[in-house]
Amino acid sequence: MVFVLLLRYRVKGTIGIEVPNKNPKIVSGQSVIGSKKFQESKYDLPIVLGKTITNEVFMFDLCKMPHVLVAGATGQGKVCGAECDYHFLII
Repeated sequence: MVFVLLLRYRVKGTIGIEVPNKNPKIVSGQSVIGSKKFQESKYDLPIVLGKTITNEVFMFDLCKMPHVLVAGATGQGKVCGAECDYHFLII
């Protein structure tokens, strides 16, 4: 059984569809931090969140995006991920 989440946004005519991945994979921190995209980044404070469904590294510049909303179920690693980002910035 597959559950599909249909979201309606306040923007006129916009909806979002969330479909769970049939083959989820663990993304290691080493694989995203060691990626060419991250290593050659020109960002002042690069933050890596993981990989997209197309297997591209998803990252942003914390200087240009000071607020981040991370959503997920209990026990999915939201706090652990945020702490990893904080520790990475300190190093």
